[in-house]
Amino acid sequence: MSKPLHSEGYARFLLELRRAREERGMSQSDLAKAMGEHQTYVSKVETGVRRVDVVELQRWLSALRLSLTEFAPVLDRTLGVRHLAPSRVKARRRRE
Repeated sequence: MSKPLHSEGYARFLLELRRAREERGMSQSDLAKAMGEHQTYVSKVETGVRRVDVVELQRWLSALRLSLTEFAPVLDRTLGVRHLAPSRVKARRRRE
């Protein structure tokens, strides 16, 4: 049995990247131009053919005029991430 190239979480991440672009009324070509890339780069990222690292993500979001701090909560909700209360984080670190 073959293992999928990307996790379900990564697929949801890509969906949010695409949604952010579309909500701003930008085509793949518009975004690519704003990033100094070819449209195929945007297409390959959005379809999961090419993975992005955090530096590329920041550049992508910047072209969308969206900060990482604005995008992160949206991604957290999409992925179902729960955050520990600050006091629980400190207690957890002490145990480790």
